[in-house]
Amino acid sequence: MGSRHRTELVLAFAAFVLIGLGAGASGVLLPAQIAEYGLPKSVIGLLFFAFSFGYVVAGAVAGPLVRRLGVRGCLVLGTGAFCAAALACGVRPGYGVLLLFVVGQAFGAGTIDACLNAYLSTWPGSTAKLNMLHAFYGVGALVGPILAAALLDAGRSWGAVYIVFAVLGLPLVLSFAMRYPRDLDSAGEATGGAGPVGVDPG
Repeated sequence: MGSRHRTELVLAFAAFVLIGLGAGASGVLLPAQIAEYGLPKSVIGLLFFAFSFGYVVAGAVAGPLVRRLGVRGCLVLGTGAFCAAALACGVRPGYGVLLLFVVGQAFGAGTIDACLNAYLSTWPGSTAKLNMLHAFYGVGALVGPILAAALLDAGRSWGAVYIVFAVLGLPLVLSFAMRYPRDLDSAGEATGGAGPVGVDPG
């Protein structure tokens, strides 16, 4: 594996840590959000529905997005959406608006997930690399609650946790724009892979 592809793999792992952080921290933030909005648990739980909805939408449109925008464009869109939505959540808007931003954050995370799975599936030894990719999601999901709890214990608001996610994601937006290829076809050729097998042509 050349240095270019090692860099791409490290960026993919970092992106999966990021989306794992976002998913893992959400439960820790619920008590603070309940206290701020004064809502019952049944209503605040809509945040989980909003996150799931955004992820499902991303999965449904990932194939067309990759075909239209390419690998690079899809990753920049997904990471940018994640960061922008996380930043918007960080200002602690009204609850209805927060739900919309959580959908946007999840859409960004789901787009990153689908696009990187499609891209790495074109690489030689893709099974091992995809297994490692999802292991890094687990790392993020493990660290996310710890990070969120630490910030809350330090007297930070729950919004600060989202802002940290946005700040962590910004370098990835730039890195994907500079380091990733435009097309799945060219990615497969560059790595000696068999071509874009990870995206459903339908």
